[in-house]
Amino acid sequence: MEIVVQARLVLTLHSKQEWVNKIPNLLPQPSRSGERLIWLDKHGNVFECGADFSAAAEIDSFPCKVYRPVNVVEGAKELQSNG
Repeated sequence: MEIVVQARLVLTLHSKQEWVNKIPNLLPQPSRSGERLIWLDKHGNVFECGADFSAAAEIDSFPCKVYRPVNVVEGAKELQSNG
């Protein structure tokens, strides 16, 4: 089963070391309460913890792309401004 989620790219990490060096300083401030970010490797697998960054380094599945999902209100505003 495939799903499609509207999201905006906020950050790309090219290695485990970059994750160690740059996070959390490069993460954007949340734009709404309860906001979550989606962290994906080049195969579409989700990063959830440090072990995932180690595994990604072992199997060469970087870059890690970090996305902020678009909520319905934000999507509606875009539709209205483009429509």
